[in-house]
Amino acid sequence: MPDSAMIQELAHRLAYLQGELDDLLRRWPAHSVKPELIILREELEEEIAEIKAQIARII
Repeated sequence: MPDSAMIQELAHRLAYLQGELDDLLRRWPAHSVKPELIILREELEEEIAEIKAQIARII
């Protein structure tokens, strides 16, 4: 896959994941956060960081 197509695909995935994280944080309770929400947040943040690293390696 050409670099520009790969970057475009990664950017699309990054935007989607960032939207998911933003939505999760809007719903984040002030107290008594369920473990499932914490795990989901960590997974989203890790995948976002990995995609940013992939983009940085390409450009």
